[in-house]
Amino acid sequence: MLALLVATLSLSAQDLVKKSDNKYYKNGSLFTGNQIEYFDNGNIKSNRNFDQGLETGISLYFHENGEKKEEQSFKDGLKNGLWITWNAQGIKTAEARFDNGLKHGKWMIYDDSGKPRYEIHYDMGKKAGNWYMWDENGKLVSEKKY
Repeated sequence: MLALLVATLSLSAQDLVKKSDNKYYKNGSLFTGNQIEYFDNGNIKSNRNFDQGLETGISLYFHENGEKKEEQSFKDGLKNGLWITWNAQGIKTAEARFDNGLKHGKWMIYDDSGKPRYEIHYDMGKKAGNWYMWDENGKLVSEKKY
């Protein structure tokens, strides 16, 4: 019974269509509600929220093993707030920030062991401040100013 429920939910999630107006539709109407997709093994693949066809709030994506893969934040269909990415072992590999769809603030990129590799900054979509790059041993190898 659970497998049938998961298959039904998974199938209905595929009915969600993004059109050229960048809004999501289900059965021809703007979609409002929660959409959950599943892997074949029954684990959650994604959990997203929509209001009048626009992605809103926190959207979660998972690796097939159940570990969180990405946490995204939306407001009225635009990237807004903190986005975080993890590898399949649960180690954070990236952190990014957006403001009304534009890259904004400090971004960090880490290697698969969680060591910082890049620190970059944006100001309302434009490169800003100091950008840093470290090697695998944590030694600063590059610095650029914008």
